Amino acid sequence: ELAEQEHNRPPQRLSREGLGWKGLLWMLESDPTGAPGEWQAGSVLLADHGLAVLRHRERYLSMECGGRPGGHGHPDLLHVTLYWSAPWLVDFGTGSYVSASLQWYRSTLAHNAPGVSGRGQLSRLGWCVAFDDRGDWAWSQAQASGLLGPRSSAVRTLVAGPDWVLDVLDVETPAGIEVDLAMHLLGTFALPPGIDRLPGSLAPPATSEYETGYEALLASSSLSATPPQLLARQRGQELFVGLAPRAGERCHLASAVGPPNLDLAEGPPLDFLVRRARDSGRWVCVYARSPVALETRGSEIAVTRGDRTDIVRIADGDARIRTASGARVQLSGKRPAPIGAPPRAVRRAVMPSLILKEAPSVSTWLETVPGPAVLALGAIHYRRSEEAYDPTDFAARVAVFGAKSTLCFGVDVTTSPLVVRRPDAPDPELDNESADIHSDGVQCYVECDGWQGFLLLPDLDSSRVYIRPVKGTMADPARITAEWERTPTGYRMLAEFEVGRPIRRGDRFPVNVVINRMRPGRQRRAGQLALSGGGWVYLRGDRESPDAAIVAEMK
Repeated sequence: ELAEQEHNRPPQRLSREGLGWKGLLWMLESDPTGAPGEWQAGSVLLADHGLAVLRHRERYLSMECGGRPGGHGHPDLLHVTLYWSAPWLVDFGTGSYVSASLQWYRSTLAHNAPGVSGRGQLSRLGWCVAFDDRGDWAWSQAQASGLLGPRSSAVRTLVAGPDWVLDVLDVETPAGIEVDLAMHLLGTFALPPGIDRLPGSLAPPATSEYETGYEALLASSSLSATPPQLLARQRGQELFVGLAPRAGERCHLASAVGPPNLDLAEGPPLDFLVRRARDSGRWVCVYARSPVALETRGSEIAVTRGDRTDIVRIADGDARIRTASGARVQLSGKRPAPIGAPPRAVRRAVMPSLILKEAPSVSTWLETVPGPAVLALGAIHYRRSEEAYDPTDFAARVAVFGAKSTLCFGVDVTTSPLVVRRPDAPDPELDNESADIHSDGVQCYVECDGWQGFLLLPDLDSSRVYIRPVKGTMADPARITAEWERTPTGYRMLAEFEVGRPIRRGDRFPVNVVINRMRPGRQRRAGQLALSGGGWVYLRGDRESPDAAIVAEMK
């Protein structure tokens, strides 16, 4: 039903009368047998969608395992959802797509998932390592590669018994990497006696990064120690959470907007816990509907409720439980890593790039750079909106070349008339995008001290170029200069990016160049030419992915 259209309405039971025609493709010929309420969904691994689901009576537990083609674009790998007679840990989803709160809702920090402090997750490569369901006992384990940067990995393990859920996160990082693990408990939760709130900010020093979630925090404070227990309450229900302290960790309480409401508006502020620690290590916690205590004993984890203690031992490919009654349970279901994981180095297209003695002027770059090093952009590079591609109406020639310590981007564009947005024009606030993309202009990107992106708009009254760093990249506008001029067929531009050292033969720079096309009377751009290739222009802002970059190899 939801495949037809979205409905902003309270949750309700669905019936066949409300199905769209697509439901005929997979619905059963007859209704499920048995009286209403007898059928119970079971645990399932949706490998292609990157989701492991563990169900037990009134409890739903799931983990985002990633994988390709599974998973969506949010940086929420290893996120955990828990419903146990009431929702406790959830994926907030999003509110309005034209509100700044969208940047919070799709950040790592807004999920129950690990990420680099101040930045969030840096990779989407993950897969399910093990999955097994034995009725009252089940488990799932997922691994993520590069999640916290190069040479890093994270493994999250969920072990679910009749009365408790054990959550174990192991991270491996190079020395000095600081990792945050957020836990968004719905309802209200109380700190145990002896744990005090202290002044202290969760947010790290400001960076040029965008949509990390840290910029959306309403308040934050430090805790005097890791709380051994938390008690959350909502809708007359209670959830007990036991935490085992990790060596060197610091805990914070932070506040940000909660889940959006049925009107797609931002939810009221919600306090949440963030566990922060540096370097490799293990985080352990347990969820239960009655008081529970947690203790780590070397490779064993003890889960205690009253006078009953269950012992859990997590090994490579299996989990072994010794219950308080003496019963022994072994969960396995080990799964092979998908082909290509961890990924091999991405094989990128390579464009020949020359090194010149001096950087030419904007007027002479096309004549100075030899023809084989100039790439003509055409139909295969076109990202269309409504109109099909017309090479006589919109085309470009692009070159990337070196000169001393600068990487130069030369662009010659065929377009008419030239429609450029003035920098002081009001922002139309279209789809939470930068207004400057709805203009004739150039976007250029380079991997140098991080992925850096810049949006370049000509000043119609001079040879100046307005330069704006692309949010969400490490762009430093002090490192780039540009000039432009009109031509009989359109305009020409030359941008020079300071690398910070002499450019040498054999240097390889991942780059991208995107030329935006605007027409008179339009609100949105009419199309793009992109060095990285064509497609459709819809839902593309100014944040081009480094995964699609072309390598400029210096000859």
